[in-house]
Amino acid sequence: MAPDDRRFNDDDYFSDRKKDDYFFEKEKDQDRDNYYRGKHGSSFKKNNFYDDDYEKENFEREDFGRNDYDKDVYDKSNYDKNYYDEDDYKYGSRKDNRDLNRYKDRFADDFFKDDDFNYSDNEDVPSGIDPDEYSTRTRKIKQKKRKRKIISSAIIIFIIIAIIAVGAFFLFKFFKNKFSAGEGETTTSVNEPIDVPANLALTEDISMVVAGARENLLEPDINFIFYSRFDSKVNKLTSLTIPVNTLMDIPGFGLESTDKAVEFGGMDLLMLTLKKALAMDVNRYIIFDIKSIVDKIGGVNINLDSDLIINNFENDEEIALQAGDNKLNGTAAVSYLKYYSGTVKDVPINQTVNQKKVFDAILIAVNGENDEDLQKNLNSVSNFYETNLSDEEIFQLFSTFAKLPAESNSAYPLDVTSVELEGGNIFYVPDISRLSSIFDVQQPGTEIAIFNQVTADLQILNGVGTPGIAGKVSGLFKDLKYNDGTAKFNVLQAKDADNYNYAATQIVVNSSDASYMALAEEIKTILKAGNITQNSDAPTQNIVIIIGADYGKEQTSETTAQQGEAVKINILNGVGTAGLAGKAKAQLEKNLNSVQKLIEVSEVKDAANFNYAETEIIFFENTDLINNIAQQIQKELGAGVIKYSDSNPDNVKISVILGKDYTAK
Repeated sequence: MAPDDRRFNDDDYFSDRKKDDYFFEKEKDQDRDNYYRGKHGSSFKKNNFYDDDYEKENFEREDFGRNDYDKDVYDKSNYDKNYYDEDDYKYGSRKDNRDLNRYKDRFADDFFKDDDFNYSDNEDVPSGIDPDEYSTRTRKIKQKKRKRKIISSAIIIFIIIAIIAVGAFFLFKFFKNKFSAGEGETTTSVNEPIDVPANLALTEDISMVVAGARENLLEPDINFIFYSRFDSKVNKLTSLTIPVNTLMDIPGFGLESTDKAVEFGGMDLLMLTLKKALAMDVNRYIIFDIKSIVDKIGGVNINLDSDLIINNFENDEEIALQAGDNKLNGTAAVSYLKYYSGTVKDVPINQTVNQKKVFDAILIAVNGENDEDLQKNLNSVSNFYETNLSDEEIFQLFSTFAKLPAESNSAYPLDVTSVELEGGNIFYVPDISRLSSIFDVQQPGTEIAIFNQVTADLQILNGVGTPGIAGKVSGLFKDLKYNDGTAKFNVLQAKDADNYNYAATQIVVNSSDASYMALAEEIKTILKAGNITQNSDAPTQNIVIIIGADYGKEQTSETTAQQGEAVKINILNGVGTAGLAGKAKAQLEKNLNSVQKLIEVSEVKDAANFNYAETEIIFFENTDLINNIAQQIQKELGAGVIKYSDSNPDNVKISVILGKDYTAK
């Protein structure tokens, strides 16, 4: 604690200002002391005093002690002995003198020392350290050092964790795929030889996803995806071909193209994605390195109905395939699969079923002529596929599938609707409403399932921008009831969707309950439009309808085209080349009306500008007939994109705006 001094207390003991005042007072006391000791002589004046206590009349030393002065005031003997006695006076009083002697070490060269910074009782002292030795300054220095050490340690730990995480990821990818990246091809560790099982027939039902990668299973570039189901009772394989850029909800990643599931989490994640999106059971998978496996077995044979030109996926050069039998090497096989993957513009999306030809050809080639060929070939290509099937199941799968007759080996394209997202990229939205009939989910002879009478919460969103359309649609479902009077739907809200660019109506079933799916089918029948998708993992059960441009544009038996009238179109010149629209008119009328008059060109004229790089084929009535004619126009012109629009100022069924891609043909 600070000394018991009357000049300052503990709070101002360490004040620089108080220190200055203290020494200033010491100098005044010394001057005053010198005066009483007679050290200044006759020249000592009042201005040598600094204390206000002596501001009295001016006097000199020789005046002091005169008889005419009041002895009571100036007689030295009358001065307070406690304060002015020469023997006792050192610092004001005896008490001050004692205090000064006690703390005289404080007035050495180093006025403040560590010992002055006593540690307060309410502060924490590290264990094992004497509080008297743990000063405030020392504590602060140690705290700063401790903070720097903690920060440095945290940074080092974070870096170590990041390195471990990255290493673990790549180790996982390595061991999971059993491949290490080689130059130009995929290699793996040598697998155990596959022995011929006692039973060559596949005797159990299998629901599996089959995928093909371009040439690298470590970082696969997916070019085909099938969902296949084998019914062992009737020895039948049914496959669903899925465009690789079909939008599906990938668990943990949200809405993405289906092929991304393999990139994000391998075939296990793809299985989970298809199980959720298709509402079908999936328990097996196999993925092929197409280029490597086809080259390893010496190529595959496929039969085509007509000539076909595809682009080489490696250098974009043309590969010409002829009608009839064609033998494909690895590069040609991958290029063929890519052509029908759903990513190539102007190739009809339902032709993804053609990919099944390559898969079947691989099965047949690996199977060979006998069981010895199958065993030899399987062992030779075992490094070029990944599966969760056992060796025995692989042997049985190749042996069984390769020998299936055509009527027991069928393929169907997944029903989809195309959507154009930002950047002009085309994706597909799946419609799973036909899957139960395709895969014979109900066993023959069983009674139709009796669904629970649920009242589904319904949310209706305007996805086209037509004012009031969501409210209008909601009125179609408010009064629908079961036979006992229970309401089928509870319309929660009708509002705008996140955008107005929905070409097709979406019916999203947020439930795994079959009763909700049955109601979704009823909604589609009422709207005469829409694609049904199911989200079985949704936290809340409901049905969401997003009204698209196809609503209200359904095909009827009274369309003018079905009554024998030609479809009215107009052709616009979008590049400025003289006579271009007339040339296109003559071409379309000659080729499309050769058997039956399908179109009538009502006018040819210039477009609003001549900056069209791409031909646009715009249809204004969304029927199967109009869509079919739009596709024929696109095929005949050899250019263009097909679009739908509500704005029809020329009052035609189809409007063709010619672009630079047409002139380049």
